[in-house]
Amino acid sequence: MIIIDKKKTHHILLFSAISLLLLDRPIQYVFYGFIGVELPTNRLLPMLAVMLLFTYPTRFKLKIFDSWVLATTVVSLALGTIFLAEYRFSDVISCVGVIVSFFLGLQLTRIEFSQKLSKVFLFISIVAPTISLIALLGLSSNLQLIEQLHQVNGVIVPRPEIFTDQNFHFIYVFMSIALIYLYRGLNLKKLLVCILIIINLWSLSEVQTRTGVIFFMFTLLFSIFYNRGAGHKSKNKLLYFFIAAMILIALAAAIIVFSENLSIVSRFENSDSDTGLHRIHSFLFWLTHLFDFKYWIPFGNREFDALYGGIPHSNVSAFYVLGGIMALFGYFVLFVRPAFLLLIEFMSKRCRFTMFEKFLCINVFGMFLVQQTLNVPLTEHTWFWAGVGLGLLYNRKKVIQK
Repeated sequence: MIIIDKKKTHHILLFSAISLLLLDRPIQYVFYGFIGVELPTNRLLPMLAVMLLFTYPTRFKLKIFDSWVLATTVVSLALGTIFLAEYRFSDVISCVGVIVSFFLGLQLTRIEFSQKLSKVFLFISIVAPTISLIALLGLSSNLQLIEQLHQVNGVIVPRPEIFTDQNFHFIYVFMSIALIYLYRGLNLKKLLVCILIIINLWSLSEVQTRTGVIFFMFTLLFSIFYNRGAGHKSKNKLLYFFIAAMILIALAAAIIVFSENLSIVSRFENSDSDTGLHRIHSFLFWLTHLFDFKYWIPFGNREFDALYGGIPHSNVSAFYVLGGIMALFGYFVLFVRPAFLLLIEFMSKRCRFTMFEKFLCINVFGMFLVQQTLNVPLTEHTWFWAGVGLGLLYNRKKVIQK
C-alpha cells in the first residue's frame, strides 16, 4: 500500500503552480524558441488548482465580506468581457484564471517558511534574467530579441522586447530585489542576488522601459532602507548594507551608460512627454469620471480612446471601465486596502513581520506600484500578489489578536 504525504504533495503542487504562474511568458518564449510550440501555461493552472483542493492541509477561508467582494468583482469584470465588443472570448476565460491566481496567493501565506521555499523563489528569480541575458548577448539563435516599432516625435523607432511587452518586463524581474530579506549576511547566495539585480536593471534598460527602470530603482532603495531584521540592532550593519547597495546601483548605472545601447538614456532625455501625460490621464480617469453614472456599469475604453488615445494605462481605471463601479469597489477592497495597511506596518518601528513576510510584502508593494501604469485587470500576476497581500493582512490580524 502506497502512503501519500498530503502535506508534501500539497507543497509540490503549490510551488509548481506558482512557478508556472510567475514564469508563464518566459516558459512560452523558450518553448516557442526551441520547439516552435506555444505552451498554454495559464490553462494548466486550473488543473493544478483542482489537484490542490484534494491536498490542502488547511484550507484558506475568506471572510464573508471579502468573499462577496471577490465574487461581485470577478462577475462584473466577466460581464464587461462578455458584453463589450472590444474584448475577446479568451478574456472571459481569464476571469477563471484570476480567481485561481488569487487563491494561490492566499494559500502561499499559509505555508511555513523553509529553506526549500527560499530555493523555489531563488529559482523563479533566476529564470527570467538568465533568459534575458542569453537573448541580449545573442548567445542562442533560438532566443532572439523581438523588434517592436514605436512612434516617437513622429519618427518610427525600433524597441526590443524579450519574452513580453517592454512595460511588463518589470513584473518578471522585480522579485530578485526582495530576495535580500531571505538571505542574511554575506554569502554566495547574497552575491548571486546582487548579480541578478544588476542583470535585471540592465535588461530593463535594454528593453527601454522608463517606468520599469524607475520602479525597479525605487523598490530597491525602499527594500534596502527598511532591511531591518531580527538581530539587526546595530545601525552600522544597515549603514554598511546601504553603502554596498549604493555601490551596486552605481555599478549598474555604469553598465547602462557604457553599454552599446543608449536608447534608454535618450528616452529619459526626450522632451516628448506624451507617454507620461497619458499615464497621468489614465490614473486620474476613474476619479474624474467617478460620478459619471454611465461608467457604473461596464462601459469600455471608447471614450478614453477618443479623449487620450488607446486604453488607460492604470489598473484602477482599467477596472472601472471594464467592470463598472462594483469592480472599482473591489479593486480598493482587494488591492488597495491590503497594500496600504501592510505598508503602514512595514514602515513602523514596531513592525512584527518575519523576514519571509517582508519578502512577500516587498513583492506586493512592487506589483501594486507598477500596475498603476499598466492595464492589467485580468492578468494573473496582479491577482496572485493581491491574494498574497490579503493573506498577509489576515495573518497580521491573527498575530495582533494573540
